[in-house]
Amino acid sequence: MDKPIKSLSYRKNFVLDTKQPHIRWNVEFSKDKHLDDIKANYFFFVNYRNPERILRNIENQFKNFSFGFPFERLPNDLSGKVAGTMNEYVFANYSASQGLVKFNFGWTNLPVIRDDKLSNYYQKNWDIRKYVLSLVE
Repeated sequence: MDKPIKSLSYRKNFVLDTKQPHIRWNVEFSKDKHLDDIKANYFFFVNYRNPERILRNIENQFKNFSFGFPFERLPNDLSGKVAGTMNEYVFANYSASQGLVKFNFGWTNLPVIRDDKLSNYYQKNWDIRKYVLSLVE
């Protein structure tokens, strides 16, 4: 198993500590042929203030932009305290017919990263939950 990633190059001359407040997200299409319009939306964030507020905002944006198409929060959430800090983390997964193109995270004032590793299909035998936990250990 690879060593957990402790920091991520985000922008030129900028390194983001994965234990500091930030948001990671990704969207992927279903691999099932008959479900090709369904997307999995992954959100992972570290924050020191009320992480449920970010989830409520994400769900409100789904409601506002779904145009009547359903979305569903899937039951494989993870949450807890970030090791060695006062920060909390949340990983949430949604199934929806719309991607994240229309989502706005600007109101959070947190660094936002699209993370390709937040995917069930990143590599063969990839475990998204282990990846999320490696970010906060």
